[in-house]
Amino acid sequence: MHHDASLNIRQLQVFEAVARLESYSRAQQELGISVSAISNAMSQLEGQLGFTLCQRGRGGFSLTEKGQQFLQQAIRVLSELNELERQSALLKGEHSGTLCISTLDSIETETALSLPVVLRSFSDKFPHVHIKLIIRTPAEQLNGVLNNHIDLAIGSYNSQVHNIISEPLYPRTALALLQRSAPDVLQPSAG
Repeated sequence: MHHDASLNIRQLQVFEAVARLESYSRAQQELGISVSAISNAMSQLEGQLGFTLCQRGRGGFSLTEKGQQFLQQAIRVLSELNELERQSALLKGEHSGTLCISTLDSIETETALSLPVVLRSFSDKFPHVHIKLIIRTPAEQLNGVLNNHIDLAIGSYNSQVHNIISEPLYPRTALALLQRSAPDVLQPSAG
């Protein structure tokens, strides 16, 4: 690694999103930055590392062997950083961080579930928690919850999954899904 420039968190976040989504354009949608900014971050990161992380072209997207190894380290660093931020907030006596909530397209129109009212109430109670709301299919929601990319999924699900808490939200079939290891503020008993 070149010693004149150090890695930064944003580069790791960009790389992790690109690798997970296997696409610059999908990473652009998730991160909310331009494809050229993603390309620049990836080029800078590869330049600093001195090796290629991924291959893009007609054959599709793939991580190089070194890219796969680096991804595992990047995921660990980002996870530790998130935990450090969470623990720091708890030491201050406040909950903070980002809560990623996924809904189905149809949930927004359900009158029995007033999502804006619920989110406003949550924001009032936990003002330091940033809420990221995304729309995904049920399969994408389940995968996102299982892989810790989605904290809470709201939708209709047919079966129970190991390590997932499923709570009915209203008489129809909408359920909230979250990891059994989710933060206390998300647990059904949290007030």
